[in-house]
Amino acid sequence: MISFLLKYLLAPFRFLYKVYFGILFFTSMLLMYPFFKVLLKSKKYKKVFYLKKKWATFLRLGSFIGLTVDQPFDLPKPPYVICANHGSYIDTVLMYCVVPDYFLFMGKGELLHWPLFRIFFYDMNIPVVRGNAKKPHQAFAKATVSIENGSCIALFPEGTIPCNAPKMGRFKNGAFKIAIEKQVPILPITFLTNYKIFGEPTEFLSHGCPQNSRVVIHKAVETIGLDEKDLVNLRQRIHHIIEQPLLHI
Repeated sequence: MISFLLKYLLAPFRFLYKVYFGILFFTSMLLMYPFFKVLLKSKKYKKVFYLKKKWATFLRLGSFIGLTVDQPFDLPKPPYVICANHGSYIDTVLMYCVVPDYFLFMGKGELLHWPLFRIFFYDMNIPVVRGNAKKPHQAFAKATVSIENGSCIALFPEGTIPCNAPKMGRFKNGAFKIAIEKQVPILPITFLTNYKIFGEPTEFLSHGCPQNSRVVIHKAVETIGLDEKDLVNLRQRIHHIIEQPLLHI
């Protein structure tokens, strides 16, 4: 009963925090938009990437979010495929804070309709547009070419934020098809506390509180020697690795 009442008492403060983050995000994005646009037009993607890392750090610090990364193993040599659980809208921002190597994001096609932010998905990053049989194939082809060129690929295999986060949803096959086809490692990442920091913005009672973001970067999983028949086992293995730390929070 006490926790139920506390949830309602804290709801206005959580809502205000999410509003604050939204204002900070879009105001800073608006100020940086000309720089991003010039660099993207010039196809200076690595400069865009490192500028986005600086922006992500600014958003994290400006939102009073701490960061603790548990990384007991060295990162593999690029290229590799980054797979992480998706429990919050800040997962994308914090990915730039925890992965040092250059990567391209594969994200849902709806991002093409987001004001300002969509410029990254017109050319640099990779939108996955569903509902059109050709579009996912085109996204897959672009991802494989990026891997061939030495770029890492980052994505959330769940495809969306589960309504009962931090419980994870079922993984889609795309990440694992790419890794197997190009024989590159998969780097599993677990975001442990992001769902507490920033919940669904349209839900008044959802989480919203500045605190420490805890992240686990797991040992990379090799795919050398695997083929299509190993896809399901690989998908289940990565799901299990990412999920394990979440079972103990």
